[in-house]
Amino acid sequence: MKVGILTFHYAYNYGAVLQAYATQKLLENLGHTPEFINYQNKRTVWNYKRLHFRWNLDVLKKPTLSISNFLRTKRQLFKEKKYDEFISHRLNVAPTLYKEGSKIDASKYDMVLIGSDQVWNPTLTGGMDDVYWGNLGKGETKIVAWSPSSLNLDYTQNDLEKIKKALCNFYSLSVRDESLKKIIEKLTDKKISITLDPTFLLDKKDWIELCHKVPEKNYILVYAVRHFDKTLKIANSIANSLHKKLIVIRSIVNPIHHSFDRDTCSPEDFLSYIYHADLVVASSFHGTAFSIIFEKKFVNFVPESSKDSRVLTILKALDLGERAVNEKSNYNLIETMPNYKKAKEILTSLKKETLNYLNLSIK
Repeated sequence: MKVGILTFHYAYNYGAVLQAYATQKLLENLGHTPEFINYQNKRTVWNYKRLHFRWNLDVLKKPTLSISNFLRTKRQLFKEKKYDEFISHRLNVAPTLYKEGSKIDASKYDMVLIGSDQVWNPTLTGGMDDVYWGNLGKGETKIVAWSPSSLNLDYTQNDLEKIKKALCNFYSLSVRDESLKKIIEKLTDKKISITLDPTFLLDKKDWIELCHKVPEKNYILVYAVRHFDKTLKIANSIANSLHKKLIVIRSIVNPIHHSFDRDTCSPEDFLSYIYHADLVVASSFHGTAFSIIFEKKFVNFVPESSKDSRVLTILKALDLGERAVNEKSNYNLIETMPNYKKAKEILTSLKKETLNYLNLSIK
């Protein structure tokens, strides 16, 4: 079966490209022929492009931001080149580029998977993007929601009315977390499954194949997408108590490069630093996901005010809820290994449910 995939495969974000890779490899393992539909949402491209630098507008209005962008330009471009190499070498992307307003011909695919990632987040896509809600020139092609998520759940009433109509486009529906499910299930009579992020569907050995040796040893890895200063503060406290050094991977290149920064990592480098770490301190879903996959000691910083239910959903599901910490937490648990025996048993069951959803959608 030829399967088209609509996701943020082009994003300069570790989680985005690695979940895309996982979806492709999973489909290949199941005997299908996957291909990424090369659709790029303008707002998403802008959000993930870390050099928002426009001399004619920003220098006068935002001089500090402009100087910051200028200082990191060379290293950021170096990092983006690594992403481009990963995408071109490891992802099967269709040659035709579609931009907003283009009519996507889905008829050449037997099925189209839309997701995972935050394709239903109107903040990332500049409002509701009809393409990610299944409005395609699809003919008889099945449209399947493949573990989509949304960090922003503040849909307007107008959004909800559009969503209700758009859900009719889908042959089957799944989401990645309970919060989004509660919103969607009020708008349709269709069954909505909770499915795993695709990164969990590959075996540990599949990810180790992408890893390589790193020059550092005896380190704590910090990976922060949000809440960077607070996450780093926690990591520093832990590092001091364990007498470990810090290695820091940022979602955005730092204007001033520090000796502990590894913020120009390729996706393969990112995996390798998690794999070889003594402990991971993260404030991201995929930092947590790969810590679990590689069976590492880890904590994820989730502020009490956070609206991101994706991390909490997977930690609760795997009975690893104690690994979510906030400003008031006691960090003694870092000295203990998570109960991966139980977590792996649960994860095996959840994998079967997710694969069952996919197989039923394919039939």
